[in-house]
Amino acid sequence: MQLADAAYQERDRLVINHLGLVKKVAVGLVRRLPAQVEMNELIGEGVVGLLDAARRYKPASGVPFEAFAARRVRGSMLDALRAVDTASRRTRRMERNLKATCTGLRQTLGRDPLDNEVADAMGSPRPRTPAPAAPSSAPRTAASSRSRKPSATTSARWPAPSATSRTAPTWSSSAPSSACSWAPR
Repeated sequence: MQLADAAYQERDRLVINHLGLVKKVAVGLVRRLPAQVEMNELIGEGVVGLLDAARRYKPASGVPFEAFAARRVRGSMLDALRAVDTASRRTRRMERNLKATCTGLRQTLGRDPLDNEVADAMGSPRPRTPAPAAPSSAPRTAASSRSRKPSATTSARWPAPSATSRTAPTWSSSAPSSACSWAPR
């Protein structure tokens, strides 16, 4: 019985003495995270990781407790973040690559880079622009010429079709666009 009490006291001592480690890991991690992530939540998850590290630690392994606990604490925090994140690791990696590419191009060019400049820098193919659709020369059949009578609310919201509204939308390539315009500077 006294042996179990001594083990619990040793575990409690390890946890209390290393609570500062949890805050240190949380501060290092929160710098790389969006502002919505609260440090208090990370610290809470880190304490759970610290408790788990104190429970699993074997002094005979020769590894210092601080090094052992730091990995467990950080892992616990990352697991909690992954549990609430809707994006996959691959998506997050691609987002980081895009952000780094945009930052590099912005510094090199002195302006926001265009989509094709970002695509070239990332080694991805240029986005294709859709060709304007040709007007249909097919004769109208009886089935296609029948129209449903719009309700009063529909006709108030939607204008009647005209000859100009039947053409396909055209894509203007003259307006510059930037994949980096959303990225924080």
